[in-house]
Amino acid sequence: MRLVRLIYASRSVRMLPMGEMVSLLEQCRQKNQELDITGMLAFSRDGFLQVLEGGSENVNALYHRIAADPRHHQLALLGFGEVVEREFPDWSMAGLDVVGLEASRRAATLLRHGTSAVFNPFTMSASAALRLLVAWRSELMPCAGREPRIPEDALEEA
Repeated sequence: MRLVRLIYASRSVRMLPMGEMVSLLEQCRQKNQELDITGMLAFSRDGFLQVLEGGSENVNALYHRIAADPRHHQLALLGFGEVVEREFPDWSMAGLDVVGLEASRRAATLLRHGTSAVFNPFTMSASAALRLLVAWRSELMPCAGREPRIPEDALEEA
């Protein structure tokens, strides 16, 4: 079985409340664990940037389910290919609320990895998107086990 990484961006058809995002992440974690898929999802109120890592068949099947999900539109595949190792091996699906990050740190990180201080993954290359997600790993706080959770202050907005 080949180990692959897939990176995509999409927009939500409607603004998702934080409670719904938390529920969605929990569902993803459970399903991804069963499929040995790891990764990270960075999201704003209407946009997503996600990396999926795992066996090629499982990652491809999951991406096709995501593409068919009516909650998404403007799905854009940023990158797909074989990898030697995972960047997110401990997380069935890390979740990060981009809006919940401190504004100046968020802007600085976005500018370091892209062309704008605004979160718009559609303007990023696959390598820039991956570097951004790797940079944001440190923003995730651990909870039960090693799985990260959404920052506490983001939950207060729900």
